[in-house]
Amino acid sequence: MSAPTLPPAPAASNAGPLLPRPRRWGTSGRRDPVAIHLAPELGMRPQAVEKLLRSCGPSALNLRVAAIVRAFRALGDTERLGRFWAPMQAAYDQREAPPLCDAVLRLAQEAVAAELVADTDFLLDRSDVHLDRDIRASERLILRETAKRDAMVAEQSRRRHAQ
Repeated sequence: MSAPTLPPAPAASNAGPLLPRPRRWGTSGRRDPVAIHLAPELGMRPQAVEKLLRSCGPSALNLRVAAIVRAFRALGDTERLGRFWAPMQAAYDQREAPPLCDAVLRLAQEAVAAELVADTDFLLDRSDVHLDRDIRASERLILRETAKRDAMVAEQSRRRHAQ
């Protein structure tokens, strides 16, 4: 028996000979590496995750999330929108909640005090040096307060799931 051959291209086609499809994801295969990595965590098959990750069509996850965000905004439900969006923002920012401990709370309090001192210094002397210090102190305060909030939300979530 001879090896199977490809049928000739239709005469009206100017696409050339039929070639095998190139691998989309390099030499590793035809599966999306993100879908392969994510499938066990979601409890799904990689093919189903690939379908969610597509950026078009009715099953595209990004389009579904965009519709949910638009609905929250249309109804003015910013509180639920914030809770819905928070895990995605944390993942995007590559933030993990620190444990809720005395050090996190103490660092947040110290940042508040340092920011108050920097504000007062700037109010008394509006020089560039004091402005720079106030900006840096404000940035540290935001960072420390965000870490404190993340720790508190994670602790609250842990307690709710323990019940």
